[in-house]
Parts: sequence; C-alpha cells; structure tokens
Amino acid sequence: MFYLSYGHGSGQETKDIMNQKARRKVWDGGFHQLAYKLRPSGAGNVAGKRGMARTGSVGNSAERVRSCYSCANMPSYFDQTLAELKSFEGCVPWMYRDTAGKVTAGVGLMLPNAAAACALPFQTAGGTAATTEQIAAEFARVDAMAMGKLPSFYRVGGSLELPEAVMEEKLSGVLAGFEATLRKRLTGYDGLPDGMKMALLDMAYNMGPVGLLEGYPRMIQAVETGAWTVAAAECARGGINAARNAWTRQQMLAAVVGTIHSEAEAVDGWLQKIWRGVKRAFGIGKPSCCP
Repeated sequence: MFYLSYGHGSGQETKDIMNQKARRKVWDGGFHQLAYKLRPSGAGNVAGKRGMARTGSVGNSAERVRSCYSCANMPSYFDQTLAELKSFEGCVPWMYRDTAGKVTAGVGLMLPNAAAACALPFQTAGGTAATTEQIAAEFARVDAMAMGKLPSFYRVGGSLELPEAVMEEKLSGVLAGFEATLRKRLTGYDGLPDGMKMALLDMAYNMGPVGLLEGYPRMIQAVETGAWTVAAAECARGGINAARNAWTRQQMLAAVVGTIHSEAEAVDGWLQKIWRGVKRAFGIGKPSCCP
C-alpha cells in the first residue's frame, strides 16, 4: 500500500526566493501523508529554508513537464493541473527522507517500508531494472540517514531512480481519484469553468478532498452557486508559498472573466435578434422601391 505526501514550501521560503529575484522551483515533501492538514505557516524549519534550484533530471520546467503527458483522452485542464502540481510540489526520482523522516520518492510518494519500495520499478544509474535486493538495500541506506536534509543530500552516484513515466502515473492516478470525489460531492462539477476545476484540484491535492470540502464551506458554497469572485476571495491557504495561492486565485478569477465574456456574447446575440425583429416590423433597411 502506498501513501502520498502532499508537500509544499512555506510562505517565508517564497519571500526569500523573490527577494533574491531567483525564479527557482520549490520543493518540500514534509507534509504528513495521512493527515491531509495544512501545516501552520512557517512550520518545518528545514522546509522554510529550502530554495532549491533543481537541476538535471529534477529540474523540469513547466513547459517540459507539459510535454511529458501523452494521454490523448486527458482533458486539457487536468493536463495543465498536473504540470502545475509537478512544478509546485517538485519531483525527486530517487529515495530521500522528507521533513517528517519518511522515505519518499517521486512527487511526494511516501514509501512506508522496503516492500513498498520494491513494488516500484526503480532503475539503476545505467537504466536497467533494479533488483529487489538493490531496492531494499537503497531503502535501508536512505532510512538510516539523518532526516531534515535537502533531497540532494540522500543521492549518491549509484542511487536508484524512478522513470519519469512512473512518477507521472502515480501523480495523475491520485489526482484522478481526487477529481472523482469532487465530481461526486460538488453539484455541477463537470459544468464548472476549467479554471475553477484547476483551482479545486490544486487545493484537493494540497489538502486532500476532505480538507478542501470540509475546511472551506464558504468557498464551496460560492463554487456551487457560481459566485466566482467570492470563491476566489475565500481560497487562500495558510502554510504554502504565496505564489501557489496567487496561482489558484488567478484560476478562479479567470472563471469570472470567462463567464462575463459568455454573458456578454449572449446579451449581444439577444439584442441582435430584437433589432432584426424591429427592422422586419418597421421595414427598416429596405430599399424605398420595395413594397
């Protein structure tokens, strides 16, 4: 059985990075996998100091991440959400210990024991499939190391890694399950604007569906009644970086703009129909020679 950790950087972390004018991706896997609760702002001193510029296999730009998804049937909003989550959460293909001390890999995939690690298709540095013995040995090595370090601390030359496709599969599988819960619990979910769905999925991944549905009743009510501006005003979370909160709010406000545009088009079409009727009734626009 596998558990997923839904980690994020602290607000102070983002402030530090922005003050340095460095647009770095932020990773923090220190969120407890089963609680689905937000940490208090600034919790986790190690996490709060992380401004890790990921390089190599970990340094995926959002554009590169988007190009990795190949499911032709995947809705565009779901695909975009996956890309943003990977950017916000970070992606570490080797085993490391998160700030709670749990051995973790991928996009917050917590491995409770060696058996769980052995169930995943880790590969050697040469790209060949790792044996059960190799995976168990790597798990034991990482598990014995000090906790509270950057992911790079746990990597050595022979570290086993998960293929990109496996990490994406785990991420998309969890997100699809969360969306199924939202679809079941939220009235008219499928009819929501794409931006609203993206915002809700981001929050669900961050807190778990229960944390979202029960922790934000005013926002959920606003979503179900189409009050997008109210929903955007109620979506802020504590304990995550400001950039992520801003992105989620932006998606909700995009729903406002889209709705206004659709309504304007509808009104314009209605007025045009009325004007055509008036012209027909009074003969406006007909040549004077015509009866």
